[in-house]
Formats: sequence, structure tokens, C-alpha cells
Amino acid sequence: MQKLGLGRAVVVVVPGYPDAMRIVRQSDLVATVPGSCFGSASAGDHAITAGLESFELPLPIPRFKISAMWHPRMDADPAHRWLRDTVMSACRAAYARR
Repeated sequence: MQKLGLGRAVVVVVPGYPDAMRIVRQSDLVATVPGSCFGSASAGDHAITAGLESFELPLPIPRFKISAMWHPRMDADPAHRWLRDTVMSACRAAYARR
């Protein structure tokens, strides 16, 4: 954007993408969110994206890392391990390198 003489004015910072989409729906602001947040059938809350439009950005965006955290006491818990494995499998399937 700088090469085109353009800039951006950050007017709000939120803790999560759903918050950004709720704000955008009720204002004249624009938010940059991962495409996986918009219209994902697995997201479950289609109300978040209702009434919004999206497009792929016409410029390269740096990759970013998504991480999971848990307390070490949960490492050996079978249900917690199952949940972590299930989430990891879903993420690997959704974000397989193309």
C-alpha cells in the first residue's frame, strides 16, 4: 500500500476476529480477517458473517502462526488429548499446504 501512496488508519484493536466482524457490520469500518473466518461451514455461527461482504486482498500478506495452549496437568487427560488431536486434524485438513 505504501508503494501506492496509501496508508491505513487503525481505529480499533479487538481480541478476536468475531469481534472485528461485529464492529464492521455496525459501522463504516473495514476489517482484515482470515478467509477461514468468513463463511466457514465449520464455524457454526453464521450470524457473525450475515450482512457482510468479503474479497481476497490484492496484495501479499505475511503468513501467521496459530497456536493452542493448555495447562501441563491436562497433557495426560484422555478427553483433553482427544480434543487436541481432533482440533489438530481439523486444522491440518482445512489448512493443508497447496
